[in-house]
Amino acid sequence: MNPIRIFLIDDHPKVLTQIEERLEQEDDFKVVGKASSWQQAKDSMDKSNPEVLLIDPVTPNGLDVDSIKSFKANWPAMAIVVLTAFVDTNLLVELKKLGVCQVLEKGFASQNLIDVLRFVGSEQSVN
Repeated sequence: MNPIRIFLIDDHPKVLTQIEERLEQEDDFKVVGKASSWQQAKDSMDKSNPEVLLIDPVTPNGLDVDSIKSFKANWPAMAIVVLTAFVDTNLLVELKKLGVCQVLEKGFASQNLIDVLRFVGSEQSVN
C-alpha cells in the first residue's frame, strides 16, 4: 500500500517541524512538502501531488478564505484538513462551506490527528 501523501502549511516553523516529525513516525504517511504560506506552497504542490493538505488558514487578519478557495480550485481531489488554534461554530461552518473535510484544534493528542489523516487519506485513495 502506498503511503498517504501529505502537504503541510502553517506560519509557525516550530509547528511544521513538530507535525512533520510526528507524521514521519508512521509508515503509512509521507510528508511531500511543507510551507509557511500559500504563496510558498503553490509552486511545489504541483510537483508533490499531495492527497491531503494539512493547513492552518487562520492568520492574524482572520480566515484566509482565498487560499482555501485556490486549493479547491487547483486541486479539487485533494482533501483539506484544517489544524488551527481556535475553532468556533462560525469558523467551522465557513470552512465546511469551502469544502474542508475536517477541522481540528491544536493542542489535542497527536493520535487524533493521525486517525483523522488516515481516515481522510483512505477516502482520497478510493476516489
